[in-house]
Amino acid sequence: MRQKFKQMAVVLVLVMALIATTIPFAYGQEYSEDLLEYLRKQIVKKYVDPITQEELVGDTPQEIFENLDVHSVFYTEEEFSDFLGGIQGEFAGIGVYIEEKDGKILVIEPIEGSPAHEAGIRSGDEIYTVDGKVIRDMVLDEAANLIKGEAGTEVKLGIKRKGSAKTLYFNITRVIFENNPISVEVIDGVGYISISMFNEKAHVNFTNAIGELLYEEGVKQLIVDLRNNPGGSLSEVVNISNLLVPRGPVLHIEYNNHKVTYTSFLKKPLFEDLVILVNEGSASASEILAGAVKDTQAGVLIGTKTYGKGSVQRIYPLMDGTGYKLTEARYLSPNYNVIDGIGVTPDYVIERYPEHINLEELLPIEFTSTISLNTTGDNVVALQQRLMGLGYEIEDNEGEYKEGTQRAVMDFAEDYNLEASEATPELIQELEYYFWLEVASPENDQQLNYALDYLKEKSAEKDEVVGEYCK
Repeated sequence: MRQKFKQMAVVLVLVMALIATTIPFAYGQEYSEDLLEYLRKQIVKKYVDPITQEELVGDTPQEIFENLDVHSVFYTEEEFSDFLGGIQGEFAGIGVYIEEKDGKILVIEPIEGSPAHEAGIRSGDEIYTVDGKVIRDMVLDEAANLIKGEAGTEVKLGIKRKGSAKTLYFNITRVIFENNPISVEVIDGVGYISISMFNEKAHVNFTNAIGELLYEEGVKQLIVDLRNNPGGSLSEVVNISNLLVPRGPVLHIEYNNHKVTYTSFLKKPLFEDLVILVNEGSASASEILAGAVKDTQAGVLIGTKTYGKGSVQRIYPLMDGTGYKLTEARYLSPNYNVIDGIGVTPDYVIERYPEHINLEELLPIEFTSTISLNTTGDNVVALQQRLMGLGYEIEDNEGEYKEGTQRAVMDFAEDYNLEASEATPELIQELEYYFWLEVASPENDQQLNYALDYLKEKSAEKDEVVGEYCK
């Protein structure tokens, strides 16, 4: 039986270390016995775990693959064509990474500069409807197929967002765009590179970013942000690791009948200090890089424990246009640490947001009526959560709108030059707006700020040593 894992729709490449995806199957299609026999033999020969042909029961390829892990999938011709459409980092769509969780289709992250990003789609949004069709409890790739489409066409998404009681609607035009997963900047003299995923554009663009930071900006310290990076190409992450990890093993891959070790030949670190940012959304290929940096002490990891996806799949096209991907190996870190089902623990475990910003427990808030003194209920809790998120103290009990909450409301109105004597719908909307601005504020990114402070201390220590040596 298949194990149940969190599923993410990601761009894939021919040899991969990936998050699981599942797809809707066209069971009505007829397949020859020769094809079924061929697939059984290939699985027995190459599957990561020992398995016999007798165990591969089923009258269709899809049924046969149901005997394997959730990462092994057979694709129909249409599904395989769509699947391959994104492997080179160029595709038509709106530009979002999505996952299925508890029956909901959630946005992992909009691609920067994509139509979804420009329209205002946020990480954590639930895509509730697509062109009016409810997709909750829908298979992940079935939902993805509804969202994507031909360039120039429009799709209407109904979004349920934390903190909003109403469904938000976005009309987004699909485009063909190149997905460059690398963004680069300099923050307080420190190089910062974000890798949103390891597609086939990752290594080239990462190398360009490294060159920009080293030779144009002259930075000596680097932060690589892998937060919410769902994985991607094995070869791409190995090539990037070879630019950051010192001479020696990068990872070990164990197949069913042999092992392979990927090795870095880097003689001297390109940067004096390296920090990798990770969280629970850092998966698969991200964990390869994180594990390599941690084991080799090439740098430090800051953030929260990673996802824990440590298997490798290979894609096989078939002559009739169908294809499949098969789990053929599991990977281990340079020190032979198991990642699958475990993850990588950072050197410094730091939460993303301060305690007063608790998005996990954030309730939706309604803008339909005024919240007056002595009102109680969830809408009061939601109001208090946002006020506390903005730094206002609430003396009342949770869910009770009394004098303490009223004072916080009036302080908020005064601080933001709003005219109100109580929590009117207009004031609540303003509160919602400023709360999410606060959430997105760089000051509240504790992981990034901890990394910057860590690197400042490292730089100060070097300066002190140099000063003592010169005396």
